Amino acid sequence: LQINDILSIKRAVQGGAGIAMLPDYVVSKDSGLVQLLPETEVPSFDTYFAYPDAMKNQAKLHVFRDFIIAKARSWSF
Repeated sequence: LQINDILSIKRAVQGGAGIAMLPDYVVSKDSGLVQLLPETEVPSFDTYFAYPDAMKNQAKLHVFRDFIIAKARSWSF
């Protein structure tokens, strides 16, 4: 089974299709999923924040960027 959408992967696992590596922000405590292999080291990956050049000096973009960065730092995979 190959799925390229993280929420569809979650639904497939909840439906009994197997196991998956999901980030904690996708899995809630009431999802019915349990953590396996918590000691497993996961690969890192780069993430990019892309926006139109015309928005680079807008305060709302800076606020949103800072919000996303702060949230992402608390995520674990």
